[in-house]
Amino acid sequence: MTEDPDAFAESDDEPQDAVESDAQLVRSWHIDRWKEWFLQLAVERSFHPLSFSYAGDLVTQIGNIHRRLATNRGEVMKKGLAAAIRDCASGGQSMALPLLAWTAARIRASAAIPDLIDFVSRKRTEMKSAGSALFGPLSECLSVLAGFAPDNNVQFAFEGLAFDDSIAPEYSALLLLGLCACNPPGFTEYLEVFVQQRSKIPDFFNDRWIMMQFFSVVAPSAVKRRTTELSEDTLKYLLDFGGADFLRQDVFGISVHDGLAPVIPFPINRESIGNVYNLCKRPNTMQLIYEKFDSRQNAATAP
Repeated sequence: MTEDPDAFAESDDEPQDAVESDAQLVRSWHIDRWKEWFLQLAVERSFHPLSFSYAGDLVTQIGNIHRRLATNRGEVMKKGLAAAIRDCASGGQSMALPLLAWTAARIRASAAIPDLIDFVSRKRTEMKSAGSALFGPLSECLSVLAGFAPDNNVQFAFEGLAFDDSIAPEYSALLLLGLCACNPPGFTEYLEVFVQQRSKIPDFFNDRWIMMQFFSVVAPSAVKRRTTELSEDTLKYLLDFGGADFLRQDVFGISVHDGLAPVIPFPINRESIGNVYNLCKRPNTMQLIYEKFDSRQNAATAP
């Protein structure tokens, strides 16, 4: 899911003179200096010598600085971040990795993709149970990787996980959305696997939200043409959780069409809904649809 980094709004909480001062300070930093700073931030939660605020979102504050750097200096920053992710991923700092991963998503540091894939691949055994201490970090790394779709390496890695029955089904929604973003024509196969995995944990996912994300990357017109390729259970899932509305091409007055800006997926369950969204804020067209749907549902059920 590619996007223009300028789509992210600046933080309103950070004084603009402080942002400019920080940007001026880092303009001469080289790759190793950025790597050192990112590791310090992720492991020690220290942003010295920059004037960030713990009350604000760190990812957004980093993005605000990146926006003020010249293109070549911004690339140096991205390379330093990728080097820090490489160290974290290979050096036993798994819990520190999500902050760096979401920063890579925020400033579109695609050089981090191979190291995030390598981290997920090396932790494959941990992915056999959602009870693992690494469930959170792994879910967030998958979320970030899905946000870089379409990408051939992401697709290959996600297919290897999605079609492995030993992987915990709690990961299956992220894999579905990432794969559909990488390869929309393959949605029939991906959706079938997801529905099979979901049947093992039927109360875990926010299914309506998943369908909204699904239709943000797979055109309703494409789904319409291929419903006969879906099994009865998969078609029922699709229609039960909002698919019928999307297939009518209109969701409460908002037209759904090819090219609708997708959103970065995140671990989806009833308890954690919004956690990662708040960590990596961005304009969210599908969130508007969800809110319209929710208000319509409330009005329909009101006494």
